[in-house]
Amino acid sequence: MLLEKGFEHYRKNIKVALLFAIPVALIALLMPLAEKEVIFGSGTAYISFWQKSSAIALAIGATFLLVQAFFVALITLAVVRELSKIDIERFFRERLVHAAFRIGIFYIGFAALAFLALLICQYNALLLIFCIGMLAIISLATMYVPQAIIVDELPVSYAIAESTSIVKRNFKESLSIAVLACCVIAAIALLETLLENALEPSILIEVVFLLALNMFAIPFFEVLKTYNYMMKFDLIKAIERVK
Repeated sequence: MLLEKGFEHYRKNIKVALLFAIPVALIALLMPLAEKEVIFGSGTAYISFWQKSSAIALAIGATFLLVQAFFVALITLAVVRELSKIDIERFFRERLVHAAFRIGIFYIGFAALAFLALLICQYNALLLIFCIGMLAIISLATMYVPQAIIVDELPVSYAIAESTSIVKRNFKESLSIAVLACCVIAAIALLETLLENALEPSILIEVVFLLALNMFAIPFFEVLKTYNYMMKFDLIKAIERVK
């Protein structure tokens, strides 16, 4: 049922999902500024922090996350509107940008934590495995932070606590969404790698797969998370069961 609802709300908000091409275009436009530090590969944008001008790469990465956060907030709000009939125009005018900024700050903080942890652990295989495992647990626990920020208008710290609480109460559904997301992203990366091995590597191929990731996978799973998050409200849950 969750997947069915996810596809239903994704179809209803396909125009919003298509807007996720904008952060990809932004990366493509800013990439020359960092020379070889920002590259496309395996369905995502990788940043090398080892060059002299890494501050530029960091700035581009942070800009990408902030812009991405705006569209995550937008599609989250679109699903919330369908389920709760809120006044989207008032929310858009008063709080959307502020909420998107909070989401962006959370993304940047998590990215910084992941980078520092992997940097420290990279020379020890066991420590690296432990680090990746801990990051996976943290990622699972905080998966509903954007939804908590949008729906409950919480600051980042309280949104993290609320997300952890939702995961605990709906562990099976939350884990299913996280595992499915990992499988889809891995499949996109694998398909890109196979295609590049079969053909000559091309920036066009990498951009196409990054667009597939950002216009389908990411908005679709944000829709799934939003729908599952909204089921914490008994009235909405009861209405959805009747449909």
